[in-house]
Amino acid sequence: MTSVLLDDLEHMRLGDIAVALPGSTAVMRRYGLDFCCGGDKLLGEAVRSPGVALEQIKTELRRSISRRRANIQKRPRRSSIIF
Repeated sequence: MTSVLLDDLEHMRLGDIAVALPGSTAVMRRYGLDFCCGGDKLLGEAVRSPGVALEQIKTELRRSISRRRANIQKRPRRSSIIF
């Protein structure tokens, strides 16, 4: 995931964020953001309705990505040797 994408989250559609960023749906659910039927809304627009702090959501999305990366790095690599 590039930093450009992370910096531009408020201009991305909720549905696109849900697909592109694993773990993002849990964050959006916590804040009542509809990424399914309301998936065409931009994050920046969607947070205005419930009055959610955009920066807080962006921070949580970044944390979710960081945790996922850390978990992937901890996984043991599988051997490609076939018997």
